[in-house]
Amino acid sequence: MFSTTTRLCFSFYYCFLKELMVEEPPEKDDQQLGTRWAVLVAGSSGYGNYRHQADICHAYQLLRKGGLKEENIIVFMYDDIAMNELNPRPGIIINHPQGDDVYASVPKDYTGEHVTAANLYAVLLGNRSALSGGSGKVVDSKPDDRIFLYYSDHASPF
Repeated sequence: MFSTTTRLCFSFYYCFLKELMVEEPPEKDDQQLGTRWAVLVAGSSGYGNYRHQADICHAYQLLRKGGLKEENIIVFMYDDIAMNELNPRPGIIINHPQGDDVYASVPKDYTGEHVTAANLYAVLLGNRSALSGGSGKVVDSKPDDRIFLYYSDHASPF
């Protein structure tokens, strides 16, 4: 059903999500483990690239369900799919033909013209002063923190 590359991507994706959603850390207290962060990026726009934003929304829902705090998830997406005239279910994004809405409650920290490489670098480096637009949310990490970066796109220039 899926190509080998697609299966590998799914496996890679879910392994990292599972790592972030560990409920009982082995033999360490919360202070030693640090904070878990996620930066979710849909690098493409347009209805023809629906799946990239759907993947990001789905990843957000999985991370929240797994216990990651909303304030520790930063979302980049053009946000031009849910209300697109081609969308048969306005205001809804799904990631499976009979799937539920994965768009609801997803914070859109950086959208439209604010989905830029410069903003992504600033977010990852925790550099609020380098941001141009968006929510202003950045990764404010410490040495023991874990950061998950999920980039969904064709690997073309950002």
